[in-house]
Amino acid sequence: MFARHCSDDQLLAFLDGELDARPAAAVARHLESCWLCRARQQELEFAAQRLARLVDSTTYPDAGWL
Repeated sequence: MFARHCSDDQLLAFLDGELDARPAAAVARHLESCWLCRARQQELEFAAQRLARLVDSTTYPDAGWL
């Protein structure tokens, strides 16, 4: 499944729960032994969280204007 490391697409799909059981298990096994992929997964997760907060703050502004 992996040439050497998980791709960003694989890591994002894993984080989002979008992988079928077999690919998800393969990513999980790889993450158990690969510090580089675990670090990249964490970076992607933090970036997604920051983006979600930014979108939320611009889409749903503070209700103080009511």
